[in-house]
Formats: sequence, C-alpha cells, structure tokens
Amino acid sequence: LDALSNLDIDQVKSRGDADKQLAETISEKGVRQFLLKNLKKTDDGYQWRLNLKALRENYQQISAAVSKGQYDGPVLFIKGGSSNYLTEKHQQDVAARFSNASVKVIEGAGHWLHAEKPRIFNRLVIEFIAQ
Repeated sequence: LDALSNLDIDQVKSRGDADKQLAETISEKGVRQFLLKNLKKTDDGYQWRLNLKALRENYQQISAAVSKGQYDGPVLFIKGGSSNYLTEKHQQDVAARFSNASVKVIEGAGHWLHAEKPRIFNRLVIEFIAQ
C-alpha cells in the first residue's frame, strides 16, 4: 500500500512508467504486474481502480484474524511453500474454526501460488471440489 500510495500518478504516461516507479520499492516483477492491474487509463491519464485511502485507513481491521465463528464443512487451505501466511503457529486457530480442514503445500510458490503454479493449484482445487 505504501508503494502504491507513493506512486506519482501524475507522472505516469504508460504502464511502463508506473512499473518503473514501483520497481524502486517492489523488486518482484510478478507482484508489480499484479498490482498494476488496479491501474486504469482514463481520458485524463491514469487512476487507481481501488480506494487506496480507505484500504490504508482500514488495513488493520481488514487484515485482522477472524475472532469468532466456526465452520464444520470441508475446507482446503492451499499455501505456497515459500509463504509465511499460514504457519505452524496458526494450526490451533485454524483447527478451532475449521474442524474439517486440510492443508496442501505447493513447494516453490510464494503468496500468489495460483499465479506462480497455476496447474498444480487448479488440480488441487478441482480435486477438492470433486469430493
């Protein structure tokens, strides 16, 4: 959010310009490309499709853990082996909320495993839905 907020949108004449600016703080090209999907060309230049101000102001609430509720149906967590979004320390919280959960790990993938390893990700999802 900091990188997107700090992008000087008035200086953006192309997606390439935006990518160059983001590259100063975001090294992964795939991440930049994903974020730039939120950039929209208008008659007056470029603008964000998302409300950065609202995201920044509410990020703590948006990113907070779910504090109540339980689901007993089947749940599949798929995580990238290089991601720290779902770790051993989360197991107790996951089990408390999802009594019928399973976890699959896609090695060699980070947070956006659906983009990094789409064939494996899609296969796991299809297998889970077909159960």
